[in-house]
Amino acid sequence: MESLLQIIFMLAILKFSAKATFYSKYWGVVLFALAAGIFAYAIYPLVIKNELKVFTGIFSERAKVTDLAIVITAEAIAGIMISMAVLHDYYVSTEKRKWFSFFRPLPGIVIAGAIFYIELKAFYFFPGVHFGMAAFIIAGGLTLVVGILSVIIRLFLLVEDMRQELVFYINILLLLGAVILNAGLADYNQSSYNSDVGLPGLLAFLLLIYFLGAAGYFIQKTKNKGKLKNLQKWI
Repeated sequence: MESLLQIIFMLAILKFSAKATFYSKYWGVVLFALAAGIFAYAIYPLVIKNELKVFTGIFSERAKVTDLAIVITAEAIAGIMISMAVLHDYYVSTEKRKWFSFFRPLPGIVIAGAIFYIELKAFYFFPGVHFGMAAFIIAGGLTLVVGILSVIIRLFLLVEDMRQELVFYINILLLLGAVILNAGLADYNQSSYNSDVGLPGLLAFLLLIYFLGAAGYFIQKTKNKGKLKNLQKWI
């Protein structure tokens, strides 16, 4: 189920880009975007040693699928707990716990797998090109993608607590992806990996997430009309 893995990796990139917006100035976006590009370039010697079907092979081994699901679950749960604590400070507590500022921008582990996967796939679009040059182009493209996504998120979600809510919902979706991976282990065999998850239940869950996100967005938009000036300060 490589398509599920692709969705998880896309969510990881979106989450990484959203975390870049927690800084009040644009340097946070620049820092996160450059970090993604530098990491992509740094690991290319490792990437070129793997075949294109390396992730397909992961799904043929039960232990590797379990390890992958555990990593995603652990990161998602940790992210949910941090988001809940930060949102509690925004909406309930009168005192801000500044030590949470250390945990909020941590990139996580899944983003590393996402960059590895993207770079591995992208190398096949540069036949005959020197690996170093191809890695540099891929790293530059990834830097642009993270930077553009971060700016878009910052422009549409002007208030910081709204961006924290976005990260919260992304973590929930990552947890759902890990649950689906675990569900596939019940139908595991030595030759393939299958996951049979009820489509109606999955659609209902996604619909619930969508309405919760929309409700949070419009509530905050109504409560924070006077905070549009934050955009000018950020720019």
